[in-house]
Amino acid sequence: MKVLPGLVLVCLAVLLAGAACASDIDFGSYARSIAMGGAGLALSDVAADTVVTNPAAGAASGAKMQFIFPSVDLDTRGASLDELRSRTDEISSTGESDAIKLAEDFGTRETRLTASFATGVAGPLSVTATGEAQGIIFPGANFRGWVTAGHPTTPAGLLAAGLIPNVLPATVAAYAAAVGNGTYVSGALVYTTPSIAYGSGFATRTGKLWVGGNAKLLRSDVRVWDLAAAVNVAGDVELAATERPRLKDSGLGIDLGFIFQPAKSKVQYGMVINNAVQPCLKGIPAPTAWSVGAATTVKKLTIAADLIDLSSATGDGMRLRTGVEWAAANKLALRTGYSGKSFTWGVGIIGLNFAFTNDAPNMISKTLTF
Repeated sequence: MKVLPGLVLVCLAVLLAGAACASDIDFGSYARSIAMGGAGLALSDVAADTVVTNPAAGAASGAKMQFIFPSVDLDTRGASLDELRSRTDEISSTGESDAIKLAEDFGTRETRLTASFATGVAGPLSVTATGEAQGIIFPGANFRGWVTAGHPTTPAGLLAAGLIPNVLPATVAAYAAAVGNGTYVSGALVYTTPSIAYGSGFATRTGKLWVGGNAKLLRSDVRVWDLAAAVNVAGDVELAATERPRLKDSGLGIDLGFIFQPAKSKVQYGMVINNAVQPCLKGIPAPTAWSVGAATTVKKLTIAADLIDLSSATGDGMRLRTGVEWAAANKLALRTGYSGKSFTWGVGIIGLNFAFTNDAPNMISKTLTF
């Protein structure tokens, strides 16, 4: 079998097998850490896999330069990936009518679809290009009840669903006015142009210290549609979407990373200060988050543990993440972990990483959270 066709077949088999039992799919550089429960801040063995989470890892790896195989991550909350796939056109080209359709289709619960991409080169000097996109469908309590009842629009339908006590025009109008409270559909895009990380090592009395910084010029675009309902001339309930002022912005953010290897020790320690300099993008929170970790390799087993977001600056809060990697064979690694919320698993095949989870951990190095 030719190498390239064989590699493609292996990748397809892994993706299909994992997608059958997971709602989140991750492929590429981020996937190694995600498969290990989101842990790995102290790892530096493979620059292409580790520099995306710790800016010091490129220098600590000892590699001159490595290509970061394009990383693609798809993570969902609420509706499943299969359900959202059927609405790809509406998600990718959201306008007023699309926002209404998405809310009607997925309005029984909050739903988020987050997609990210990363590629570049890694080493003591790393240059990466990244992009993140997110769609949010946030239904208010009244809207959820209306959609759960089949989103009836006529007074008779509302009455039959038990949503109103009578069909008097004033009753229908009052119900319509309350349906959209707190309901919105949002789309956000953040990308770097590009990000540049540089790291260097220093000998100390107690071991070796690597320090790195990642400067990222971020550009963002945020669009939000608020949904409301009113009674039309026919006396039926009708939805309308109003777009808020569009927020386009740019800003410079800086991440700092540290890796320490004590003398005569097999344990490495890492620390990352994500958004040490905050990019301050309109409509996108990007707080400063401190995280620490430790990792060691014993024969064919790599063990990592991280404490993420020590100051609970993000919505996810401080969390302990643990993971293991077993080098089962040449060019084959099996991984599993616990993110503090759920178990994760994945594989590395011929240098390509895959992760499959039902609740992927938020990577501290990404701008958009889910």
